[in-house]
Amino acid sequence: RIISQHEAITTTLCLLDKAVMCLSSEEKVTISQSLLLLKPFFEATEDISGDKYVSISLIIPLTKLLLKAASSGPDIPLRSLLVRELTRRFSQIEQRYTIAVSTLLDPRFKKLTFADTSAVEQAVRRLKEDVLNLIPTPEETEDQTEVECHSSTGLWATFDEKVSRASSHRTDTTDGFLEVKRYFEARIINRKDDPLLWWKKNGPQFPHVMEIARKYLAIPGSSVPSERLFSKAGELISSRRSKLKPK
Repeated sequence: RIISQHEAITTTLCLLDKAVMCLSSEEKVTISQSLLLLKPFFEATEDISGDKYVSISLIIPLTKLLLKAASSGPDIPLRSLLVRELTRRFSQIEQRYTIAVSTLLDPRFKKLTFADTSAVEQAVRRLKEDVLNLIPTPEETEDQTEVECHSSTGLWATFDEKVSRASSHRTDTTDGFLEVKRYFEARIINRKDDPLLWWKKNGPQFPHVMEIARKYLAIPGSSVPSERLFSKAGELISSRRSKLKPK
């Protein structure tokens, strides 16, 4: 506001004989450049603080965009400070599985926003392991196969037994990897689309991956929603309003 109201503030200070408090031209330029540099951070804060949409998958894309915006911003001391702090705080962000897999399972981003290919490979490998853990164990599959085999008699019994065992082996291993592969090969949706609606529509094609997506995409990207909830509760419940009835 001090920049937008600069002329009015300067005039008022001069009339009050406090011209010494007026901003110099250099200070005004520095503040203007700082505002320009900090504008992307304001936008990122608003995006990550939402509570009515998926936000955890925004962390990696936002950190990359903020680092790029800060590196190309006005050449002032604040710029180097922001770049240094962003690098220090978020250089290993892609190595954190919860954040990485949340980004991978968001059909708006998947692998596009990652800078570290090894981090992507590591996260995808763990994702495949999680998918395999959701698939029935070999013992359960073998029991089902035996029932199917015993139910087949006659000339084709031996062949049916081979088919059942081959199908069982494929389900235990290959199908999980193929499901993950098919998910990543699916078309990336528009950034403004709702990933939860996409999963609701396309989830049956990737049932096990959808279970993992449901687990991670529900995590808020920051503590702002919970803090906002406590603030609202503080406005409703106080020492004078501690015994309110439900109605």
